[in-house]
Amino acid sequence: MVMGAVVNGFLNSASNWFSGLPVNPVTELLQGALLLVRRTLLDFFPSLNPGQTTGQTTGTAAVPYYTDQELRDYLLELAQKQYGSLFGHTVPVYGNGGPWVYDYLKVDSAVAGSGATSNTNTQVNGVDEADFVETDGRYIYVAHNGQLSIVGTDLTVASQSTLSGNVVGEFLAGDRLTVITQTGSGWYGPMVRMACMPWQWNPQTTVTVYDVTDRTAPAVVTQTMFDGGFQDARAVDGVVYVVLQRGLNLPAPQYTDTPVAPDTADPVNGQLAMDMKLAYGGWEPTVTAYRTYETWDEYVARVSDQIVDLSLPHAYSVDAEGNTVDLGLVAGAGSIVRPSADDAQSVLTLVSLDSANASAGSSFADSVGTLVSQSGNTVYMNHGALYVGTTEYQYNDSGSSNDTRIDRFIIQGTNVAWQASGVVSGTLINQFAMDEQDGYLHVATHTTEYHYVNDIWGTRNDNGVYTLDTVGDTLDVTGSLTGLAPGEQLYAARFVGDKAYLVTFVQTDPLFAIDLSDPAAPVLLGELEIPGFSNYLQPVGDGLLLGIGQEREAGTPNTHVHATLFDVSDGSNPTQITRQYLTENTQWSWSDAQFDHHALLYSAGDGLLVVPVYGSGYDAETGTYRYEQLLKVMRVTPTGLEVLGDIHTDQSVFRTVRIGEVLYAVSDASVTAYSLSDLTQIGSSVASAVV
Repeated sequence: MVMGAVVNGFLNSASNWFSGLPVNPVTELLQGALLLVRRTLLDFFPSLNPGQTTGQTTGTAAVPYYTDQELRDYLLELAQKQYGSLFGHTVPVYGNGGPWVYDYLKVDSAVAGSGATSNTNTQVNGVDEADFVETDGRYIYVAHNGQLSIVGTDLTVASQSTLSGNVVGEFLAGDRLTVITQTGSGWYGPMVRMACMPWQWNPQTTVTVYDVTDRTAPAVVTQTMFDGGFQDARAVDGVVYVVLQRGLNLPAPQYTDTPVAPDTADPVNGQLAMDMKLAYGGWEPTVTAYRTYETWDEYVARVSDQIVDLSLPHAYSVDAEGNTVDLGLVAGAGSIVRPSADDAQSVLTLVSLDSANASAGSSFADSVGTLVSQSGNTVYMNHGALYVGTTEYQYNDSGSSNDTRIDRFIIQGTNVAWQASGVVSGTLINQFAMDEQDGYLHVATHTTEYHYVNDIWGTRNDNGVYTLDTVGDTLDVTGSLTGLAPGEQLYAARFVGDKAYLVTFVQTDPLFAIDLSDPAAPVLLGELEIPGFSNYLQPVGDGLLLGIGQEREAGTPNTHVHATLFDVSDGSNPTQITRQYLTENTQWSWSDAQFDHHALLYSAGDGLLVVPVYGSGYDAETGTYRYEQLLKVMRVTPTGLEVLGDIHTDQSVFRTVRIGEVLYAVSDASVTAYSLSDLTQIGSSVASAVV
C-alpha cells in the first residue's frame, strides 16, 4: 500500500533525525518510544511492514557506471515502487484537500605587513576548505550574510558586492576568488524532509568565480548553478571540488479527478474509514472527488524517454544579465555509479571547477555521481582522493542500528572518478573521523543500536576504529578495534600519522591513543581519564595534542570551556600537560571552536593560538545576569599554554586572521585590528564593512 510507504517513510525519517542527536537519556527515550510506535503499527496493520530494511548492501557490479538503458530502467523501477499502488487505480479525494495518505511523499536528503599570515585551519595541509574568510596578506576577503567585502590591511574597505543566497564558503587562489552560495532553503548543508510534509525542498548551489585583480571592482568571470544541496567543498591549486546532493525528482503519474457534487458527497466507509479515523484522531473524512491515475503502461510510454533528464539534477550557466542556460545533467549515464543499496533515491555528485583557467561562458570541468540512501555529508580529502561518508540505517521490527557507507573518488587535477566503496559499523561524528595513511583509510565510528525484546527496549553504545584497504573497487576492512568505551559517546577524533586519538564521554573524558602501524591489528596503546571532555583535537607540535572542550563544575550545573594540552609522545602513557579555562567569573562558557575548527586560529611557526569564547552567568553579589564575548590569545609551548591576554569585543567574532604582528577580528559589523604585541586595538573598518 502507498499508505505503508508514507508511514514507514515518516518513521524512518524520524528515526534518522533522532539518531543524529547526541546520545543522552532523552534521545534514548525518544528512540524507544518510536520503536514502540513502529511495533504497535505493525501489529495492528501488518500491511505496513515493507518486508525489507533500509540500506542493505547489494554489492557493486564489475562495471561500476550505468549505461543509458540501465539508468532508465533503474529510475523506472524506483517509480514503480514509489507510485505502484496508484497506477490504474481510483482513489478518493477528501474534503480537506487529500488524498494525503494515498500520495507517497519521498524523503529528500537531500561554509599587516610582512611576517606570518594565517590560513584557514584545515585538516590536511595544502587542501583548502570552504570558509567565510580568506586572505592574501594584503587584503581580507569576507563572504558572509549575502555580501562580499574586500578589506585592506589598513582597514580600508576596497569594495562590497551583493551575493544572492546563503554563503556557504569561498576559496582564494591568486587573483581568483570562488564564492559558493545556496538558495532554496533557510540554511545551508544537508537537510532532511519528513515524509509527511507536503512541501518540497529544492536547493540550488551556485559557484561564482571572481577576478579580484582590481580589489575595488571584483568582476564575475563565470557563474554556474547546480540543482542540489551543498554538502562540502575542497580546493587544491585553484581547482575547486564541490559535493552536492539531491533527491531523485521522479515524475509523478498523471491523473484525472471526477468531482462529487456537494449535496451527494460520499462519506468514507469500511476498513478505509477505520484506518483514517485512527490516523486522524476520530475525524471521519468526506469524499469530494475520485482521482483516477494513468496505468503503468501509459506512464512508461509517457516518461520512459525523459525520466533520466527529469529525475536527475541539472547544471546551468548564468550570463552577465542573470539569464540561465540549461547545460544538461550534472552527471548522467556513464558518470553515475550503480547503487550499493536497494533503496537509493538520492544522487550524490562531485563536480570540479578550475577557477584559475575559468573564462566567460565556462562551467564545470568534470563530474561523477553515485546513488545513495541517506545524506552524504561527511567529507574528507587528501591530495589524491576524496571520501564521502553516508549513514545507512538498518531497521526491523525489533530495533535499529547504523552503518556508514564510504565512497572513494580519485582526484587528478580537474579529473574526478569513482574508485571504490565500503561499509563500516557505526556513524562518523565529523570529517576528522577519516584519514588516509600509506594506502589505508582509517575510520573512527560511534555505534548505537536500539532494540526492543520481550516488551523491553534498550540501547547499546560503543566506539571503534577501522582500517580499510584502498586498492581495488571495494574498501575492504583490514583490521579493527571495537568495543571501546561501551555506553559512552564519541566526542572527538584525530588521526596523526599511524596513530589515532579518540575522546569519549559520559562522566569523565577518556583520551584513547591507538596504534595503527599494523593495519591488520590496531592496538590500544593507552588512555587518560580526566574530568570533562574535548570536542575538538588538533596536533600542535611533535608529540603535542590540543583539545578544546568543556568541564562541568562539581556539584553545580555550571560548565566551563577549556583548552587542554596533552603529551602523546608516549602513546602508552598519554598525559595532560595543562588545562587552561578560557573564562573567569562565569557560570557557563563555550566556544565556536568546539564545533567549527575554522573558528580556531593556530600559527604553527610561533605557536600563536586564538580561540573565540562566550561566557554568561549571574553575578554572585548583585544577581545581575551578564554576558561576555572575547578572544583568548595564547601561545602553545612544549611545556604548556601561555596566556597572552584577552580581547573583549562588542560584536560576536566568527573568524580571526593573523597578518604579521596584527590580529584581525571579523564580525558581522566590522573588521577590527589588534596589535599582537600588547593586544591593543589599532582600528576598525567602517560599520558597514561586513553585513
